[in-house]
Amino acid sequence: MSSPHSTLSSRLRIAWIADPKKFGTKPGYPKPSLRDRLQREGGFSFVRLTAAEVKKGALQTGNYDIFIVPGGYAPNYADALGELGGERIRSFVKAGGGYVGICAGAYLGTSWGYDLLPVNVLDIDHWDRGKTADCRLRPTAAGKKIAGSLQEEFAAPYANGPLLEILDSAVDSLVDFQSQLCGKKGTYPKLMQGSPAVVAGPHGKGRVLLISPHIEGNPALGDAFRSFVKWTAGGLSAMCEAPVPESLKPQETEGPQGGMQENEAKNDKPLNQSVLEASSITEADVTQISQKFDLNKDGKLDFAELEMLLTSLQGSDALSAEIAGLLEQIQQKESGGIQYEEFIAWAFGAPCLVNHDVCLETDGEEDAVMDKPSMIRMQSSAQYGTSTPDSQEAQPAQPPVLMRTCSDGCSGKQQVVSPEKLEASVVAIQRAARAMKSSETEKDTQNSSGSKECKEEVPQVPVAKTKAGAKAKASALHPPAPILQRGGLDFVCCLGGPILITAPHSMKIVRGGGGTLERTRNHKQERWTAEISMLVARELYLAGLPASVMVWNRIAGPGRGRLDPNYLLRSQFNLSPWHRALHKWATKIGGGGPATDAGIPLLHVDLHGKVSEKLHLDLGAAPLEEVWPEQDQSVVRALKFNFCKKLDKALADCRVLSQKGKQIKVEADPALHGFWGADTVTTISHQSVLLGIPAVQFEMPPRLREQLVTNPELSKRFAAAIQEVYFEVVTPWWLARCRSTTPWPRLDPIDTSAEVEETLPPYGLEDFARWSEQMVGEFLQIEKSLTSEAQI
Repeated sequence: MSSPHSTLSSRLRIAWIADPKKFGTKPGYPKPSLRDRLQREGGFSFVRLTAAEVKKGALQTGNYDIFIVPGGYAPNYADALGELGGERIRSFVKAGGGYVGICAGAYLGTSWGYDLLPVNVLDIDHWDRGKTADCRLRPTAAGKKIAGSLQEEFAAPYANGPLLEILDSAVDSLVDFQSQLCGKKGTYPKLMQGSPAVVAGPHGKGRVLLISPHIEGNPALGDAFRSFVKWTAGGLSAMCEAPVPESLKPQETEGPQGGMQENEAKNDKPLNQSVLEASSITEADVTQISQKFDLNKDGKLDFAELEMLLTSLQGSDALSAEIAGLLEQIQQKESGGIQYEEFIAWAFGAPCLVNHDVCLETDGEEDAVMDKPSMIRMQSSAQYGTSTPDSQEAQPAQPPVLMRTCSDGCSGKQQVVSPEKLEASVVAIQRAARAMKSSETEKDTQNSSGSKECKEEVPQVPVAKTKAGAKAKASALHPPAPILQRGGLDFVCCLGGPILITAPHSMKIVRGGGGTLERTRNHKQERWTAEISMLVARELYLAGLPASVMVWNRIAGPGRGRLDPNYLLRSQFNLSPWHRALHKWATKIGGGGPATDAGIPLLHVDLHGKVSEKLHLDLGAAPLEEVWPEQDQSVVRALKFNFCKKLDKALADCRVLSQKGKQIKVEADPALHGFWGADTVTTISHQSVLLGIPAVQFEMPPRLREQLVTNPELSKRFAAAIQEVYFEVVTPWWLARCRSTTPWPRLDPIDTSAEVEETLPPYGLEDFARWSEQMVGEFLQIEKSLTSEAQI
């Protein structure tokens, strides 16, 4: 690794960004150490950019040499910057700029964020290793070459920064950890000692530096820290000074104390309200003004200096009142003044921190909750992104228009299905299919009836012609027969919509044996999964999106050689009615399967119950991650991100707590992930993925399952989250993918001739809500009668 550029100027132009949610709101954030090391002690130009400014293109090598992302909370940065902001940062570094990530900024520079270096975050399960002001560190040979002032061993603050894993030889470790923090109880794997604490490497023409501890927090390490920062600017071919506006250049006249004389400062051009509100004035300009009135150059405006600056303002009475209020707050707090950043925040409308009890010892720059779900959110925001209203460039491209041949119920005509009309299209096609099915049912009934009296005794009402009142009257006169009967079908399969809900362990089942070369063993029934499947499917139907569902008939009878649908070898696929039903669903609802012009977007959600000490709802998407090509990994990340975001909100809003009163959340990278392996048995979600259909597995703890059955609002919100992910993520990807020249991510062919016997509502699919409600009631009644059965 080479030494800093020989022509490197001492006055670097540094742009940095503060945590968008903490800046101006969290007492003690940001700590002054970064500004002290670089601006006060190093004399570098130090300008804060907002996320909106970065996305609009303010970060250019012609304006700045280095971009710094300091401590905070990494997902806050990723949410605010999004994919467009990440692309701006990558372009800046590729063009020769430097990137310095500290703690949260280090997370953001890894493969979990903007992938600026081939570096991973190690052991994220144990992110909370601890905090210390005396983290022991040791420089490497590469680190000493850049920062020769470093001692053989030194200390710096540490606050749950990432453990970094280098994945490529182009990256060097500059400093290694010597401390061994293993969590509060000391039970975490001993991975910290000897692992990289500071790493550096190239990215395009630029350089990237990722720092896990807060080296800038130790004033004694100022020279070394500045050397590291300067190194990142070494990728630039030339350095240039940041231009200072002529109107803002201080007319420095040395007084007895070495500072600017008070009279000259007062007579200088005043800063007024119109100037502050002018779009051409940036925080850099306000920083220049602050420096001009900072007589003792301590990076802080004390009461007298601030009074001198503020009284030079010429503005409205309202502005004068604001000034008086600010001065009064500072005087009452006896703070002695205000930091540049606090004044800048105030000048641009943020609340001033003198309203709070500011304590510089707060841990405001640590990633205090950088767990796996947070990391998944950050990675998805950074690498997949969402639409951002403040920049037209950030808007995602519109999916292509899909030409599709409608079903026979639509007269076989071709129609254009736009994204806006997709939902209506899905419903229309299903309505046509239901009308056809109803017509066939009525015809069969008429043919099999021997007399008029018989027809009246068992009415078969066509759904398309039946009003709700007539249907309710018919149901009242003729109570529906039980759906789940002993000796009936092994499983209930109703394929009526594009979202498939399955519960493969809704009864005790045998797995192993046969070609698996394993001993046969019982898999216990996962309590309430059948009821939840029906409730979610019902809520989807009521929300206007027909659903498909597959569950076991718990009282069908013993034996029958049932195979566990979640534990099938490829050689067993055709033996399982569950697997055949996947093919029929893809054909019946998907119009012949994915990648065909007639295909309706499909989504499979597989429901399971788990017994675990962990409280999370496990979101398993490993089959998608392991099987699908890189081109389609963006939709996988989007699925995980959106499911986490929407389900977390539903669980929080409905106060879904564990028995110990802890909030249940979504675990985005769990051990129970739905993937047994590439060449072994497959889960049912894996089977859908092999057919090219997006599928996820939900592993639900007992407390969550119970509340989904007993709390109608929760089941409604749960279904709404699934529906939103279907329309916001699956649908646009599916439409765009159908027009792609790249082969569909399908490893197994879809058997369009596959057949499976369905159990449909007696009055057609428009009676689905009442039918599914009856199913839930029957499952609950069976649950009461089988109290001795061991369950999960």
